[in-house]
Amino acid sequence: MDASRRYQNEKPVDTDLFSGQGHKQVADAIATVLRSDSSQHIIGIEGNLGAGKSTVINILKQQIEASGFHIVTFDADQYHKNLKPALIKTIETELKNIFDKKNKIQLKLLQEAVEKALGQRLEYTKDTQSHISLIAIIFGFLLAVSALQLRPGLTFLFDLIGGKDNLSITSGIVSWLLLVSPALAWGYIYLSKSNINLGDLVKRNSKDVITEIIDINREVGSIELREAFSIFAEIIPTGKTLLLVIDNIDRIAPDIARELWSDIEILTSLGNERFRILLPYSEEHLAKALEKSAVDESQSGREFISKRIPVPFSAPPIVTTGWREQFDAYWSETLPDIDGRDGVKSLIDIWINKVTPRFLKSLVNRIGAKIDSCPEGNEFLNGACCAAYILVVRCNDPAVPAQLSGFGIGLRRCFHL
Repeated sequence: MDASRRYQNEKPVDTDLFSGQGHKQVADAIATVLRSDSSQHIIGIEGNLGAGKSTVINILKQQIEASGFHIVTFDADQYHKNLKPALIKTIETELKNIFDKKNKIQLKLLQEAVEKALGQRLEYTKDTQSHISLIAIIFGFLLAVSALQLRPGLTFLFDLIGGKDNLSITSGIVSWLLLVSPALAWGYIYLSKSNINLGDLVKRNSKDVITEIIDINREVGSIELREAFSIFAEIIPTGKTLLLVIDNIDRIAPDIARELWSDIEILTSLGNERFRILLPYSEEHLAKALEKSAVDESQSGREFISKRIPVPFSAPPIVTTGWREQFDAYWSETLPDIDGRDGVKSLIDIWINKVTPRFLKSLVNRIGAKIDSCPEGNEFLNGACCAAYILVVRCNDPAVPAQLSGFGIGLRRCFHL
């Protein structure tokens, strides 16, 4: 192929490309529940890996944003080592985008809730008791005398400026010396390079309430998570609903999946109509993870899921959405110079039980990559033969020579056999 081949990518699309429009129908149904039933605090989207759950969410986002819903996506696979702090910081960022910049009260409540949950805000009372030194006693005495001499000193100053007769200069000087005596005493202490500061002289015994903000990473517990999200839910502006999408829960380790599942239970127990959860998942993978991490191994993972997700929608089976038409589109975009498209579709019908959009894209890309790496020209190769090798050998791993014995010397050389 002379021109650069246009391979398919994994980025979810914003429209339903399949003729059956199954993804759009699921998005429509979820949007109806979100708008009409505020008692449903968690909604599931079940489907095999690569079944198009992200496409459903993208379509849903377009439908509900005008109704005051704000979708926040939390990738569990990206933050699996630090789930709770990452979840709190993600919500903080999104809430700041929702709030009016002039709403200082809500922003302050948000910041305080985040700092407290992360263990950065410490509040404690400190009792300070110490002996009063002789210097402090003298300094306190001079302050009292200075206060008493304020009025006589000012009177002397005004009389002196006004030229009053029979004015006692000595009395006036003494009044002013006593008035400034604390400053003179402090100057003497400062010049003598003493370790005593002014605060030590005027403040000794006290009870202080201290609030400190510390930049640390502390483990966040379930109590802190619940307290933080209780505040988050309360400060969401009226007319707005935060829809948290917890993605890739079926791709993380069983212990982490169990921890996140417990966190989801905490969040749904808040029961606030302005905070909802949307959970895309593969029931097969998530159930296995929950079973492996359960205290009692006899517990059913599917039972866990059905108990916590009362409203589970399903990404449509690809066989019902007209996958052949979309496969033709993928082939035309990536493999316009390759023959064998109809044969590949027949092989998929025969050998593949779970057909997903991700599988179709991957198969088209792998056919293109394999054929382009062959020394023979495209006129000697066929996409159906390449697909047979990929589906039988790579996916099912039988003996390679047995599967390729009749494919021809050119194809065998292409696959380095």
